[in-house]
Amino acid sequence: MADSSRRTAIAVLDQEAISFEDLVREVTELEATEPAADAIERTELSFRHVHLPMLEDAEVIRYGPETERIELLENERTNRLRTLPPESLRS
Repeated sequence: MADSSRRTAIAVLDQEAISFEDLVREVTELEATEPAADAIERTELSFRHVHLPMLEDAEVIRYGPETERIELLENERTNRLRTLPPESLRS
């Protein structure tokens, strides 16, 4: 996973399945370098249109748009990602 936002999301989701809103808030809190409202909006858009589809295609997460719940999948790839330090995650 080359993108820091996706690495942060994996670390957050490794704790538990959470709502889209909570994931956006947590990633924003961990990575924000701009005013809160701007950062939340930017993070929400990038996750909805870029990061979540990429993580789903890579079979790393399951996202239920109808429930807005996101969970880290249990498979060989995610098990490998869990064992790596965040700065080492690459796809």
